[in-house]
Amino acid sequence: MSVTFHYFFNHPKSISELAQDINSILGCNLKSPKDKKDYMFCRFMGANFYFGDSFGFENDGDLDFENYQYNISIKVFAPDFDLLCVCNSLLAIIACVLFIRLKVTEGMLVHELQTLVARYKYFPNRGTIDLVSRKVVEYPEHFIELEQRIVS
Repeated sequence: MSVTFHYFFNHPKSISELAQDINSILGCNLKSPKDKKDYMFCRFMGANFYFGDSFGFENDGDLDFENYQYNISIKVFAPDFDLLCVCNSLLAIIACVLFIRLKVTEGMLVHELQTLVARYKYFPNRGTIDLVSRKVVEYPEHFIELEQRIVS
């Protein structure tokens, strides 16, 4: 059994260039597994961490996967379920770091490919807005809101 959190976003760089940037910025070590070219993997903060393209995901209601080029996922398996309480927030922090360091201007946070948790958009005069709540993203309040969206 596992639980997966996803962050979908766009960026003009290639997947290999972006992976190098993510490794440098987050201090992780994404690498392609043998015989796999469509995604990269590493262990990060005690969980499985994936980065790849978003191709193959089909839109489903508010989940407009086809509008995004890349996907970062954090997958936690049963033995590590004690980490579930921080995974959603961890991915929100990763999204924030990508906004700041890589100038990503919008993205979508999804739980289990079924629940829209947050939709981020950066506005130069206002900062990052979560379009789900229509509020400026402020921490730590935003973490609490994210957890409530998964539970409800």
